[in-house]
Amino acid sequence: MQERYFKVVHPIKYRQKFRPWMNWIGVAYPWINGVAAGVPTIVATTGFDPDKEICRALVYFVSPAARKVGINYYVASS
Repeated sequence: MQERYFKVVHPIKYRQKFRPWMNWIGVAYPWINGVAAGVPTIVATTGFDPDKEICRALVYFVSPAARKVGINYYVASS
């Protein structure tokens, strides 16, 4: 998406500076960043609820302080 904006708004700079590898980075970076930000939170707070026999994500925290930090991180990253 940024490539289109750059191409339309700054066409001369686009032709001078843009390279095909930059497009690949622009596509891959959001995926890598999303996985890197989301997976540790999900893995650290996922647990098995034996009463209902289901796995729950973003529910189990090791302490009340961890709960506050985890919720703030989750809200800030979404």
